[in-house]
This record gives sequence, C-alpha cells and structure tokens, in this order.
Amino acid sequence: MNHQEIQNLLYQQFQFSESRIKSLYSNFDDLIVDNIDGYQANLQIWKDLLSKIISNLNILIFDFSNILDDLAYHHKSKSEDHLIPLSLDTVINDLINDDSMENRFFLPLTLFNNSKTSIYYKKNLVSNLVYWVLNKLTVGFINSGINYNINKNSSKSSSSSLLLSKKGNYLKSDQFINIFFLNKLRLLILEQINEVNLITNKIFLKDDLILILKNIFLTKLESFNPTLNYQNNEETYFDSIFTYLSRDKNDIIISTDSATKNQFIKFKSSNNELTITEEEKSIAQIKYSISLLNLQITKTDSKISDVESKIKNLLPITISNKPIIKIYLKSKKVLQSNLIKFITNLDQLDSILSSINQAKTNIIMADTLQKSNLILKDLNNKISLDELENLIDEIDDQKSQIDQVNQELSRLSDTNDDIIINEEIDKEFEQMLKEEKLREEKLKEEKLKEEKLKAELKAELKEESKEKQNKILAETNQNTPTPLESQPKEDLLKISKEKTEETPSVKNNETAESLEVSTNHSSLVERLNNLKIAHKNSVEQNLSKADQEKEKEKLQVAN
Repeated sequence: MNHQEIQNLLYQQFQFSESRIKSLYSNFDDLIVDNIDGYQANLQIWKDLLSKIISNLNILIFDFSNILDDLAYHHKSKSEDHLIPLSLDTVINDLINDDSMENRFFLPLTLFNNSKTSIYYKKNLVSNLVYWVLNKLTVGFINSGINYNINKNSSKSSSSSLLLSKKGNYLKSDQFINIFFLNKLRLLILEQINEVNLITNKIFLKDDLILILKNIFLTKLESFNPTLNYQNNEETYFDSIFTYLSRDKNDIIISTDSATKNQFIKFKSSNNELTITEEEKSIAQIKYSISLLNLQITKTDSKISDVESKIKNLLPITISNKPIIKIYLKSKKVLQSNLIKFITNLDQLDSILSSINQAKTNIIMADTLQKSNLILKDLNNKISLDELENLIDEIDDQKSQIDQVNQELSRLSDTNDDIIINEEIDKEFEQMLKEEKLREEKLKEEKLKEEKLKAELKAELKEESKEKQNKILAETNQNTPTPLESQPKEDLLKISKEKTEETPSVKNNETAESLEVSTNHSSLVERLNNLKIAHKNSVEQNLSKADQEKEKEKLQVAN
C-alpha cells in the first residue's frame, strides 16, 4: 500500500471525536495503570488498523521506517499541524509478543529465521515446565518466549507536543516478514506444483526452484513488484519462503549434498516422507539442466534476432559495410549452430525425463499389483475349499431335514381336511345353483312385467290419439259450408267473406290441438322411461339381496 492508500484507510477507520483522536495518538502507556479499559480500547483500535494495512501489503519483507509519516493524522482546521502515533511501538510490541500465533500477522525477520521450532508451535503444561527449569539452570540462556521491543530508546519522551517537527522517529529500522503474504505465496506455490501430476515434478534443485517461482510470482500475482519484494536480496527472500514451507507447514524436505553443497527441495506427497534419495537428486539435476538449456535457447534466439536486426540496418550493402555484414552473418551462423545443439540436448533430456516418469509409473504399478496379489492371497488363505464344500453340503442336509419334518407334520391333518373341504365345496356349489335359478326366475318375471306395461302404455297412447283425431274431424265437419251452386251470389260472397275471417281462428285451433297431442305423447314417453328405471333399480336391488344372502350362507358354512 502506498502513502495515500494508508491515509484513506486511516480516515475510514478513525471516525472519532477530536478528543478521542488525541487519546489514540498520545503516549497512552500510563493508562495501563490509571485506565486499563481505555488502554485496551486504544490498543485494539491500532491493532485492527495495522492488521488491515499489512494484509493489503503485497510485500513479503518490509520495515516500519516510514510508518509514522503514513499514519500521521492531519487536522481539518489546521493544515500545517498533524499528529503522529506516540504509542505505535507499544502496539507493535504487543502484537509480536502475543503468545497466540493466530494474532500475529508479522514477525521480526531475525526472530523468524532464527526460530528452531514452528512459529505455530504451542507449548503445553509439561513443555512450559521444562523450559522454566532449563531457564533457571542455564541462568536465562534459554528464552521461553519472545520479548521484542521496537523502540530504539530506553524510554519515550512524554512531551506534550505532538508535532512531527518536534518528535523524531523512535522506531528501530528492523525488517519484518508479512505472515499474511507469506501464506498467500505458499498456497500459490502448492497450487502450481500440484497442477502437473508427474512424479518428477516434486523434486528440485534450490536454484532451479527459485527460477520457477520467480516466473510464477511475476505471471500469477497481481500487482507483484519484484523490485520492492526482492530488494536486491533474493536469497533471503526465498530462504524465508522455504523455511516457512519446511519448518512451519511441513510441505517440503530440504537436503544439502555434502560433496557439491547443492541444496535439494522435495514437495512431500505424504507426511511419511522424511528423506530425499540419490535417485531423486539425479532427477533434480536433470531438471535443472533442462531449465538452463531453456534459458540458453531463449538468450541465443534473442541474440540471433539482434544480429538480424543489425544486418537489416546496414542494408544496402556497400564497400564500407560489406566486411561488417560478413562478420554479423558469421556470428549468426555460429549462434544458429549453438541453438541447434541446445535444442538437440534439450530434446534428449526431455526424452530421458519422460522415460524416468514412465519407469517410475511402472514401478508404482508393479508395486501396487504385488501388494494387491498379497492381499488376495491372504484373503483366499482364510477360506478352505474343502471346508466350504462340507459347509454347503451340511446346509443342504439341514434344509432337506426341515422339508421332511414339515411333510410329516402335514400328514396329520391331510385326511380330515380333505373331507371337510369336499363337503364345503359341494354345499357351496348347490347354493350357487339355487341362487342362479332364483335369479333367472326373477329376470323372467321382470321381463314379463315390462312387456305388459309397454303394451298397456301403447294401447293407452293409441286410444288417446284416436279420440283426438275424431274430435278434430267432428269440428271440421260442423264448419263445412253448403254447396256453392244452391246459394245466390250475394250469399256466396257473404259466406266467402265470413270464411276468410274465420280461417285464422280455425288454424289456431288446429295448431293448439296438435300441440296438446304432442305434449300428451311426450308425457307418456317420460312415464315409460321412469317405469324402465324403476324396474332396473328393482332388479339390481333383488340381485344385491341375493348376493348378500349368498355371502351370509358362506360365512355360516365356514364357521
């Protein structure tokens, strides 16, 4: 984080009154006696702020040399005056000396590198007692905990003036390691190493691994600044990472070859791995040679491009530049020849490494098959075929014996049961015949009744229709006029006129009569349908009664 980002975070965090701000920026060490609650409150606010600042700091190794300027608080009303935190050393000391590593998000680099145990190690009651005894016996030679003080003076000035111009930097310029960022790097490294699932991808020469990690950090980490991170001290930077992976997280094994002094690093596949074999060291050296060849190829290819560019710049060929162009062409040929050698060697080493991977896989496969075979043998040895056959024969014998016993027991009741069953069958069959005969007789009676009713309804309908027709004919005959020839013309005209006036009424009477006949016919049809429905319901009711009687008789027989 830069100065402006820290200032923005500061003003977001410190939303307090003017008096509260003065308390936070004062030398509040004395409050531990006079006002312990105020002391703890100020301490926690500063801890939270430092935690946010350092967690957003994408730098592994840093110092607090400029922290006082970054954390200065500028008054809104007084532009030239600003406060500096006079108890920041108390906050930093408290964070470092905290017994719980979960609350430590940075440590002095010297303490981190010199620690013989994991920074996450927690002492139990027994270990604390041992440390206490050893400390007494060695007169304080063994330190049972961290007792760090970042204040470079023995005591701080309690001057009432808070102006930066009147207060020097009271913090030591020690280097600190950012635990937040260290763990972030660890997760990235493990992700990239495990991404390639090859046996030979777990072992490296230290120098080779550093080259690989530098490329990973540059390409995979956003806003990663190599200059700020390495600070011209790459060895310390990567040694801190390897120490964390090995001592604190148990992710890797580090081994130094006594003859060559080369350091080998192996990423552990399980916690059972404790050493690096000579075979694995040879694989690491092959991989390092491949990395060096890749670098040589890249550099040579770049040189060839530079030479070609220079030759183009010298064109067209003249008497003066002809010798120079020839020299460049000769240099290009030499570089191209070297490039071919590098590529050939690289191809050979890649082939060897691939064969090693295949051979390693074959060994693992053979070992797996051998172990599987031993397991199968052990399991099969626990079962004897002769014993299994005897066991199956015994089970079959027991089953046969059970069947025989059941058969003998069933003979006791077979005779009586057969007689009873035959009698019950005969009774039930006779009852079924009776019920069937009754059902047929009832159906015949109902059919006769239905036919008789239909005949009566038809006769009644025919009679009513005949009466209506006779009535209509009689009324028509009464209204028939005398022959036209026997009447004078005046009478004929009168009759014609009367007939014309009466015609509508006659027609209306005929229409009414026909409607009445139709209505009577419809009512007769409806009566006939109702009688059919009543007959059907009666038949079904009689049948259901017969079925109920049949069921009762069955129950009586069964009882």
